[in-house]
Amino acid sequence: MRPVKLVMSAFGPYASRTVLDLGCLGTSGLYLITGDTGAGKTTIFDAITFALYGEASGATREAGMFRSKYADDSVPTEVELTFEYAGKIYRVRRNPEYLRPKSRGEGMTTEKAGAELEYPNGRLVTKLTDVNRAVVELLGVDRSQFTQIAMIAQGDFLKLLLAPTEERKKIFQKIFRTERFQALQEKLKSEASDLKSKYENEERAMQLYRNSIVCADGCALSEQVRQAKAGELPDAETKALLERMLEEDGKQLEQYAQEEKKLEQQLEQIGAVLAKAEQQEKMRAALRSAEDELKTAQPALEDVRVRREREQARLPKADEAAKEAAALETLLPEYDELELRKKALAEAQRVEKQSRAEKKSCAQRLVMLTEEITSLREEQKSLAGAAEERTRLLNRRSESERRKKDLEGLAARFRELRTLRGQLDEAQRFYIGLAADAAKKRAEYDAVHRAYLDEQAGILAQALAPGKPCPVCGSTEHPAPARNSCSAPSREMLETSKQAAEKAEKDASQASAQAGRILGALEEKRSFAEQSLELLLPGTQPDAADDAVEKSLLAARKELETISAELSEREKRIRRSEELEMILPKKQEEEKKLSDKIARAEKAIAVKTAQAEELRTAIAAQTGKLKFAGKADALKRIAELTEQRREIQNAIEQMQKEFDSCTARVTALNARIEETSALLKQEPALNVQVKQKEQQECALHKAQLLRDKQDLMMRLLSNKTALENIEKQETALEKIREKWSWVRTLSNTANGNLAGKERVMLETYVQMTYFDRVIARANTRFFIMSGGQYELERRRESAGGRSQSGLELNVVDHYNGTTRSVRTLSGGESFQASLSLALGLSDEIQSSAGGVRLDTMFVDEGFGSLDEESLQQALNALIGLAQSNRLVGIISHVAELKERIDRQIVVTKDASGGSRAEIVT
Repeated sequence: MRPVKLVMSAFGPYASRTVLDLGCLGTSGLYLITGDTGAGKTTIFDAITFALYGEASGATREAGMFRSKYADDSVPTEVELTFEYAGKIYRVRRNPEYLRPKSRGEGMTTEKAGAELEYPNGRLVTKLTDVNRAVVELLGVDRSQFTQIAMIAQGDFLKLLLAPTEERKKIFQKIFRTERFQALQEKLKSEASDLKSKYENEERAMQLYRNSIVCADGCALSEQVRQAKAGELPDAETKALLERMLEEDGKQLEQYAQEEKKLEQQLEQIGAVLAKAEQQEKMRAALRSAEDELKTAQPALEDVRVRREREQARLPKADEAAKEAAALETLLPEYDELELRKKALAEAQRVEKQSRAEKKSCAQRLVMLTEEITSLREEQKSLAGAAEERTRLLNRRSESERRKKDLEGLAARFRELRTLRGQLDEAQRFYIGLAADAAKKRAEYDAVHRAYLDEQAGILAQALAPGKPCPVCGSTEHPAPARNSCSAPSREMLETSKQAAEKAEKDASQASAQAGRILGALEEKRSFAEQSLELLLPGTQPDAADDAVEKSLLAARKELETISAELSEREKRIRRSEELEMILPKKQEEEKKLSDKIARAEKAIAVKTAQAEELRTAIAAQTGKLKFAGKADALKRIAELTEQRREIQNAIEQMQKEFDSCTARVTALNARIEETSALLKQEPALNVQVKQKEQQECALHKAQLLRDKQDLMMRLLSNKTALENIEKQETALEKIREKWSWVRTLSNTANGNLAGKERVMLETYVQMTYFDRVIARANTRFFIMSGGQYELERRRESAGGRSQSGLELNVVDHYNGTTRSVRTLSGGESFQASLSLALGLSDEIQSSAGGVRLDTMFVDEGFGSLDEESLQQALNALIGLAQSNRLVGIISHVAELKERIDRQIVVTKDASGGSRAEIVT
């Protein structure tokens, strides 16, 4: 790219319209942009950059600042650049957004930013974004690359020369776009950190499983259990310890079962003995009752006998009955107390039954909950990696959307081609018609012209007079003058025919040019469309492009739908994983609560069982003291005695009958007493209290055994679960440890953190490659500028290996054979080195931009620090650069340069404000 003409209006310090015909500076060599400080020398390069890209050349200047403060409100702010690229002339015009007076009324309005680009064939692009894209496509570089290639700014490359590795990394990152390598480094570091956290989390989970190991009090393995919980035992030894504990506890559980069986048999035997004792007690009670009745019956019989003789003798018997009834009534509270104990026994049995039911229910729920927790954990593991899959799908979706957009753009280009072909056909038909009309009118004009020439003799003859010489032959005699025909054309007719023919030819020429422009645009669009087609759909012929693009678009849309569906599924999995993170702790808390409820139920069962046994013993003892089974029987007996008294009182009339009845009764009682006494003599006497004490001790022993057995079962369950979890967790830890190991090594390699190795990051390594090429290009000039004394060299080792390195610079001094830091160079030598580095960087950027070549570049200041010899050497290097068909503009106010460089752009400040520029050659 070479600027040909630059027009600046109300731009920066240039208040009026300033036109610079840069074409008169030639196509190669040096020219000087000189003037006072602040006059606007660098603004010329800003104007060129703004015209091309709509932005300033430097980061400190914005497009909105370009409106000249010296310009009249009526003068528009705009820049127009005519430039040559690849042998063709292009024109671009831009204006920034600024305030201008309203065209109607008073006040100001905002003039929106605008741009237009005119191609050599006359095609005009006017939309701002389209112009920006078209300039980048045409030149092959964006604004950043253009300013780095075409402008060596004052002080910027001295910073690059002296910058340490970290600063130089930031500069090269922008220049060579190495952010993706840094992103890779950060991604690897982040993934290594995530894997480390994941490993630590899994290790903490493993520690929780170790902590869940339960050991009985006084166990011989308690020390090993402590070591396992403290993480002092390897996982293999911990598993072996758990297996041993499970084996020993299993044996102990079998012993408990055998002992429980023995205790149940012993309780059953004691119960049988107590039942037998209870039966004997009932027989004794019956014997006493019979004896008592006999004692009663005998006096009654005697009374009947006496009363039979004497009615008054019957009254004592009635009194005796009343006394017995009174005695029975005094025992009624004992029966109430017995009833209360029976109710307490029923309540204890009810609570025991309820506790057993609750224990059974909780145990069932605990089993189901444990299975549910295991299932949820398996589901949680199956959901691992959903976030990484979502990231991968998002990248795939971005790639598919980009391809879909590219295919839609390609389809639009082919539609535009069809439109241009239609326009070309119409333009060619129009041109053919105009060409035929022009040929016809040219033939008519030729005929009129020939006729007009043929009649010229007759026209001359009309002016002949005798004695006057002929203007053709000079004769004064005219014997046979020519005569005009009646159809001879006049000059007006000839001129009219000529104008008509020329107009028709001009119209045909314009139609031809229009058809040519359309053809040029068609060829340009077709070439770009075919290149895009080959890039997106390799091997596809242009004739088949529409179908191929449509099929590819359909495939791209289907792929996007598929990816979107997969993304939706991954989002559901991620949400489910987050739900499980909240659900599992609650389930585990519920599991602990159920275990606690089971323990409480077992305790209640033991307590109520013992309480029931005590109540049964008390009831049995109290029942033995009373004559009757219950209060109802006692009341019934009282009623009988009352009735007996009433009968005695009424028995006077039935004395004989009563006598017979009493006699029979006495006989029966004697027989009963004899029979019961015989039975009691056959059975040995039993000590009930001893047996009851044995029964109580046995029941307590069984209750303790059940508690120990439950503790053992809980310990077995806990240790078995711990063993299963440790085995699973060991496998998961090994997988994470293996992945973390190689990701950490890869991250350390990419981030320059390998022990014993040079601390060079991946991005720095890539930048080192670019830097070596830049240094090689820079040394071809620095060697010349320094008179063969200096060359730049990248420092190979860092200072002590404690910090990142790889981009430090040394200078090789060929005069004394030493290598030292570039910071030891003098001011002039530093300028030479930075200028060489800048030129080398410009060459490398052009090379890395696909061989793009800009035929013009600018060097801004820096020459004031050079002595005479160094200045000449720097100029020689720039002259060598300019000899390769490149035009180099030096922006400087150094007086020596004004004397050495003839071609100049002189920038001058006006006394009234603002600046003006003119070219001096």
